[in-house]
Amino acid sequence: MRFSYFWSPNILTPDDCDSIIETYEPQVHPSTTFTHGEGTTGDEARKSNVVFIQDPEIKRVVATAVSQVNRYAFGFNIDLTEFDLQFTQYKAEDEGHYDWHIDTIPESVKGPQTPFFTRKVSTTILLSAADDFEGGNLEILSEHVPKEARQKGAGIFFPSFMGHRVSPVTKGTRYSLVAWIEGPHFK
Repeated sequence: MRFSYFWSPNILTPDDCDSIIETYEPQVHPSTTFTHGEGTTGDEARKSNVVFIQDPEIKRVVATAVSQVNRYAFGFNIDLTEFDLQFTQYKAEDEGHYDWHIDTIPESVKGPQTPFFTRKVSTTILLSAADDFEGGNLEILSEHVPKEARQKGAGIFFPSFMGHRVSPVTKGTRYSLVAWIEGPHFK
């Protein structure tokens, strides 16, 4: 692993971002947070609205970007044939945020129902322009994500086992796409 995170501009064009927001914003519902296999909504850890999307063209663009970044930055054994892609909305009026968390299943809670694959690369693509909202920064534990990464269409990629959060949105609305790319368990 060469980098603890990597960011890249222009994963999506501004027009693509606007089109995704227009298409998926009307479909959002309150997010669910999973803890020890239990799903809850409306908890204090996370305030956002989401919808999972299956658009093959968007998934192709994301898969291509993740493949290139992974080859250069992480070198993980990943499988891009199927992955979750989530449209997320964080609104200031809802105090939108997501507290510190990781995107993997900790060893202490794995059990007989644990999948054969594990999340390895987490990706966030910002769909909003930086001046459309205040707060709402993606923060990665022990890392400084530069302000330049807060561009419409830019992607931030990091290992799923790294702690991260979205700080509270204090003005406006932050829209993003989030993907979790899996692969065989680390050895």
